[in-house]
Amino acid sequence: MSYVIHLWEHEAPRSMEQALQLHEHLLDSQGPAPLRRFADLLARLVQRFPAQVGGVGAYAGDGTWVEPAPPQVQTQGVVLSLALYGDRPAQLLPVLIDEAGALGLTVLDEQGGCVYLPGRVQLDMDGVSPRPAAARQPAPADAERLTAGILRARTKAVLQAPLQRHGFVLAKGGDTWSEFQRQTPAGLQAIKIYRTSELWQHLFYCSLTPSLPPAVAAAVAPAKEIRLFVPAGTALQDFARFDYSNDFDCFVACNIDQLDRLLPAFLASIESLCLPALDACQTASDVLDFDAAGTAPCSGAHLADSAVLLALNHLTAREDMALAVERQCLKSGHDRGRQRILNEVAGRLAAL
Repeated sequence: MSYVIHLWEHEAPRSMEQALQLHEHLLDSQGPAPLRRFADLLARLVQRFPAQVGGVGAYAGDGTWVEPAPPQVQTQGVVLSLALYGDRPAQLLPVLIDEAGALGLTVLDEQGGCVYLPGRVQLDMDGVSPRPAAARQPAPADAERLTAGILRARTKAVLQAPLQRHGFVLAKGGDTWSEFQRQTPAGLQAIKIYRTSELWQHLFYCSLTPSLPPAVAAAVAPAKEIRLFVPAGTALQDFARFDYSNDFDCFVACNIDQLDRLLPAFLASIESLCLPALDACQTASDVLDFDAAGTAPCSGAHLADSAVLLALNHLTAREDMALAVERQCLKSGHDRGRQRILNEVAGRLAAL
């Protein structure tokens, strides 16, 4: 999955509609792009996230959170479009917005329905409002009652046995995440419970990482997985949500009592919404069938747009690649930056 944002330097729009029109106009502009500011932004992201964005250390040679990968500055017109990848786009996006604003750049998050302007101002369909320092929002005073150890232990106690019955094992874990995995003929499936670094914001998501031949995997890099999106089920309707300007619903649990109510609700949603969809995606053909269906009956679960789906189409010769690209672009509302990236991937696959 990728989360595409667009950046430019221009007079601030006064409405969301004007911002979208301005974006389309700037994509066709032949004026000089603010390359130095774009380069400074990428340098700041590398400084904040040297491994995840800069590919330094543990992530060297692996996919990073940003495409095109720094230090490249590839623009379309005077707009810089970036696809955010990885396990924590919610962690990267607020920092990117802060750093872009400090450099005088506007950030269009079309998927989140918001424009972030310099001067800590944001613009959405409801109008203009001040924006707090999103990257450094303080946790509630009682958040210290939760610790990483408590989170790991509670997550294991609630989720391990039920998910094990479906073939998932607790394969990975850290202070802010726990991951359950199972192997299928198509490749790896994962259910991840993720907490932000403040430990009081919680979400879960599912992903498929198909097994690809090395040359095909290189053609779609840094994309590796396909995200499964599901709407918040009825089990989660009564829980407070935190808006992290991301595709995922982030739920609040500030203490142990709240966490002990939230985790069973996560499990109920996973069992009712996620597992039926994952069970339907056992083989590469199953994955493409599920994607072609659009959404799962009754649940609304669907696969995010992904270059990996293009790879599966390439391997199975399922349909003309142009139609496959069109299918993926529909999911992002034909975002031109995302469309450009998918077309580039399709070209690399065709070259094989």
